[in-house]
Amino acid sequence: MRTFDEEGRTVEDAINKALAKYRVDRKEIDIQVLDEGSKGFLGLIGSKPARVRITVKELAEKLERKETSISGKGELDGQVIKVKEMLDGLLNKMGLNATIDMRTKDDEIIFDIKSEDDKLLIGKKGKTLDALQYLVNLMVHRHL
Repeated sequence: MRTFDEEGRTVEDAINKALAKYRVDRKEIDIQVLDEGSKGFLGLIGSKPARVRITVKELAEKLERKETSISGKGELDGQVIKVKEMLDGLLNKMGLNATIDMRTKDDEIIFDIKSEDDKLLIGKKGKTLDALQYLVNLMVHRHL
């Protein structure tokens, strides 16, 4: 499990910061309040931020709770192909001419994207690639 500490003006603010920063749903985390913070005198002097510890639940734990289960390898292959098609569609809508290769490593499915427009695919400070990975993860978790 991954654990992170986050601060905010209130406990709720700290939790919302962590949810946005680590791109997880509230259902996917365990929350431990380390310090509820204080507003201080007139909200200005001596204020302390609220601190929370966020523990992201493991993927296996999340998959156990899912009602749908994958009954066979053929069904998994079909879903992987569907994800590859969605990824290909996203890249086409972005105007990128890219090829996607799939491979597996242990329990992971890895999509290798090759394009002549690597700079456009990666984006400034990797933000485009990060957003693309987020969307693909979202698609996978919604469809599995």
